[in-house]
Amino acid sequence: VKAYAPKNAAGALPVIVVSHGLGGSRDSLKYLGRHWASHGYVSVHLQHAGSDLKIFQGKSKAEIPGAMRRAVSDIGVRINRPLDVRFAIDQVLAGSLRFRSESVSVDPNRLAVAGHSFGGWTALASAGITFNPMYAFRANFGDTRLVASIALSPGGFLTEPPIAFHTVRIPTLHM
Repeated sequence: VKAYAPKNAAGALPVIVVSHGLGGSRDSLKYLGRHWASHGYVSVHLQHAGSDLKIFQGKSKAEIPGAMRRAVSDIGVRINRPLDVRFAIDQVLAGSLRFRSESVSVDPNRLAVAGHSFGGWTALASAGITFNPMYAFRANFGDTRLVASIALSPGGFLTEPPIAFHTVRIPTLHM
């Protein structure tokens, strides 16, 4: 992870877990992390193995589209992304987050998830959408500790029926 926190913050802080898009990394959306930190939030940016920038490494320009298709078609990748969010929340709440050699106090009642593109898909999956990973089975990986989600240009739900969204129980900004 890469995390951003307010300078000289006091008290328990709200946390936003951020998920990158396909081929991204924990360095993605750093402008949002810095902005949110300047407004009193802790912003924890994940790196999702199997759909991060490593899918491009060692590939020719012609091989990249196939590598991208394989990554988004991998059931394990689709399942692991919301599980990565859950793991990050577990670690944050366990006190594993440290900045400048100091622990940061987080508010367990103010946790959110955000993401762009495939990360937006991850934000919706973490918010509780019921989805069908590659038409294999219906799944719901919603984390009940989350109180809000932000899905920026999420992909991957175009084939899901509208009822799939009925299981989302938290405020969600879906752009």
